[in-house]
Amino acid sequence: MHEADTNFFSYALPEKMSVYAILESYEQVKELGDEYGDFRHKLPAAFYLSYGTALDQMEMYDEAQNMYRQLLKEFPLNYSLWYNYGGSLKLDEKYDLAWEVFQKTIKINPVYDRVHLQVADMAFSQKQTAKGLLAIHMYLTLTPANRNTLNTSWKCQTPSQTQNTGEMKTVKPLKVQILAVIVQPPQFTNCCTTTQR
Repeated sequence: MHEADTNFFSYALPEKMSVYAILESYEQVKELGDEYGDFRHKLPAAFYLSYGTALDQMEMYDEAQNMYRQLLKEFPLNYSLWYNYGGSLKLDEKYDLAWEVFQKTIKINPVYDRVHLQVADMAFSQKQTAKGLLAIHMYLTLTPANRNTLNTSWKCQTPSQTQNTGEMKTVKPLKVQILAVIVQPPQFTNCCTTTQR
């Protein structure tokens, strides 16, 4: 498709970048991002999300984060850009700033499921079990398809490890099963009737 086609910037280019990202051809995504990144008024956010992901995978964190900061000045309510910016910061081990960015993402869109999973991961890594469990609960509430199993693992510290070695270990993937509880309403028998004499 030629650049002059009206669908090139809106659909074809972002889709091409997305496919390259899925195929882990990050160099090709970066080349396209470098070439067309200045056409901001014509490009959807998906273009920049793929571009930023490629930069992160190539460990070009500063470049990705600068791009996100610039875009967020123009699109301050785009929760996907905030989320990817937080992901870039997390990969770059800037955890405090990543935490703030993920919280901002939640304020903009509290029902964006992925951010709750990232918050849970960060909370568990900081030994904040209650926050982690709340975030996992929110994630599972928002993503019913993932209720049967949650394929991830966190570093957790068990009480026996604290007493012995204090070392962290990776736990097996957390499997969550939702059980349905059927509650029968109470049976009222003649509680409100009066007998006539």
